[in-house]
Amino acid sequence: MYSSQAFLLGTVNAWAVKFIIDAFEKGRTDVITFCLYVILFGLFHFSEFLMTAYSNPDSLRPDSFLLNHSWLIGQQQCARGLNFGLVYGYFHTSFAAFYSPFVSLAGLILCILGEIFRKLAMCHASVGFTHQISFRRSRNHSLCTDGVYALVRHPGYMGWMMWSIGTQLVLCNPICVISYAIVSYRFFEERIYEEERYLIEFFAERYIAYQRFVPTGIPGISGYEPTH
Repeated sequence: MYSSQAFLLGTVNAWAVKFIIDAFEKGRTDVITFCLYVILFGLFHFSEFLMTAYSNPDSLRPDSFLLNHSWLIGQQQCARGLNFGLVYGYFHTSFAAFYSPFVSLAGLILCILGEIFRKLAMCHASVGFTHQISFRRSRNHSLCTDGVYALVRHPGYMGWMMWSIGTQLVLCNPICVISYAIVSYRFFEERIYEEERYLIEFFAERYIAYQRFVPTGIPGISGYEPTH
């Protein structure tokens, strides 16, 4: 199962590189941009598996590629490509009408920064970083409050959101930039609230003190706040 997913991602990325080379010769900015998104998509999911294998090998499983992480994320991935194809393909809208090299470059930078933050979080938290919410504290799970965790409480989620929005800026996808930001915000709002309930259960006053001084990393999301 590991090899089949890795083969799929590698094959898709290889074809994307080929199409980019061909598109450069033909001056097809739309094809180049979409293939860049495909490469970013493939690298993200492949690096999730690699970093899990490095930082938390005991939790490694086929799901570590995150290709089937949730139905909501899958819908969003499909919506990205569908919106791009409908706007610039079926409706024959000029790609140049929306495309801006500066916006696309800003999106690429946001993707890179998001990936760096997320991978640093995975590496630094080690066994404390899992792709699913932990309902029980493992023996080796310790509260991580230094490194990137000294800046924000959830650098992994912040990095993922930066990457997600960045991909839509790369595509200059006017509809999905807004809609995906809203959907991602709601997803992480619920996720962080639920996760912090258990973190407070695991670490009690230590985590509550950590909450007071360090933000979640996503503006407007405060997380779980104990009443007493």
